Amino acid sequence: VEALRPGGDMAQGAVSGGLLASQIVSPVAQFVSGSATYASDIAKAQIALKKAAGDGDSYAKAMEAAQFAIEKLNVPQEIAIRGMTRLSAAVVGAGGNIDNAAEAFISITSAIKGTAGNSEDVKAAITAMVQIFSKGKVSAEELSGQLGERFPAAVVKFAEANKLNAEDLQKRLK
Repeated sequence: VEALRPGGDMAQGAVSGGLLASQIVSPVAQFVSGSATYASDIAKAQIALKKAAGDGDSYAKAMEAAQFAIEKLNVPQEIAIRGMTRLSAAVVGAGGNIDNAAEAFISITSAIKGTAGNSEDVKAAITAMVQIFSKGKVSAEELSGQLGERFPAAVVKFAEANKLNAEDLQKRLK
């Protein structure tokens, strides 16, 4: 604009125009680059889930569980897919199946979000569940520590599910 004005300074116009363009182009370029990286990360996470769950019906069930968390529980896509991938690998590795993994994933994610937990709480709770399945046993550290911090009723609900009172559960965990 400066350069086009009558008596305008071409050099000043070029500098001003260059600065203005850099302020517009740089954020747009960063957005496009960030979007491409995010899309690539999601695609990689989906490939990992396919490997953990297996092809066909198992993968479809795993993606359905992740999609439920994304759409109904407002869990970010990357966290949901990575969480389902990790949990699937742990559950299947412990002798379970994808239905067990999906049920555990949806249950723990619903419990965390139902008690006003955030995405970081979901990630930490999934990590605790992965450790439980990977070890093949429930320990007090994961149940009352890691999981209990994110879902305060975890110990009580676990005791109820196993038809125990809290005191008996504590004894068995030792």
